[in-house]
Amino acid sequence: MSAGLPFRVDDLVAPCPGDDPCGEELGYGSEKFEIRDLAKELRSEEPGALGWKEVRDRATTALAETSKDLDLLTSFSEAALELHGVAGLGAALEVAGKLCEQYWDDLYPRVGEEDAADDLEARSTRLASLMDASGPDLPRRLRARELDTPPDTPNADLRKAFYQTAAAEIDACLAALNALEQAVDQGFEASFEKYDSVLPKSMRAEDFKPSGESLRDALRDRRDAVRDAFELAFPGADLDAAVASSDGEDAGADDAPAAAAAAPGGGPAGAPAGPPRTRAEAVNRLRQAVDYFRTAEPHSPVSLLVERAIRWAELPLTDVLAELVKDSDVLSKIRETLGVPEPKSEDDY
Repeated sequence: MSAGLPFRVDDLVAPCPGDDPCGEELGYGSEKFEIRDLAKELRSEEPGALGWKEVRDRATTALAETSKDLDLLTSFSEAALELHGVAGLGAALEVAGKLCEQYWDDLYPRVGEEDAADDLEARSTRLASLMDASGPDLPRRLRARELDTPPDTPNADLRKAFYQTAAAEIDACLAALNALEQAVDQGFEASFEKYDSVLPKSMRAEDFKPSGESLRDALRDRRDAVRDAFELAFPGADLDAAVASSDGEDAGADDAPAAAAAAPGGGPAGAPAGPPRTRAEAVNRLRQAVDYFRTAEPHSPVSLLVERAIRWAELPLTDVLAELVKDSDVLSKIRETLGVPEPKSEDDY
């Protein structure tokens, strides 16, 4: 589900370096609290605020290299939704489900025999932040996001593909939520069996299992809104049938790279056919190309060059020119020709 996104699900699920696959415990004053506090500050900002990139990048690095910590996972999920919408949220939920499935006993905060009841409560609270209306309240924020606008083009196939992609992303997100719920339910059952002798007899595993219903309802309502918009734009057409048909075509394709992209940690379901419809989608296609060349032709410089182009796509023209042209006189002439003002100091490069 992570193709086209600036992170890979498999990278975040892979064991941390060192002897402990879940890395180290991050105590008070550690980076995870800085990331969490930054995310809290950004909740009052406009959706997609620039600071969310810092949250995303720091959280992904920490999850991959330092600690499989549920607080980091929550901050990462917030940023993924803010920056990448449903596709980002779906990838974050996929990461969460796989972490809970593969590392339940070793995730942070860990559960110990001495304080098993309190530890299980702490874990339940953090998982609820991903799945219900507590904490960062992802369901409310998902509902607050307006639907993307279809491309302004007379090409009906492109406009249909836009709606099919939106619906497929929601379907993939729902599937990831279901998988997360299943992994969490099984994890709490296993913990109660493991610590049965030290837990109060009145406690039940069901009391600790967070429900994903509020997030599921928000996703389903969004799916309905996409279907309504599709049917308004194309009277008599059936979005569900179109998505199913698209999925069938993808599954039956003989193209090896497409099959690889559909593997876990690969490409998103219902990737649109045809030319990109937006700038963001064009950049996403470039990221998919990077993934392909890294796997199919690791000796080729193509992936490195395309990655550089992707980075340039996020920079202002002045910064790109400063990287490309090292001769200051030549750079000044280019700026003059293009009408780009000279920076006030070298710090502006």
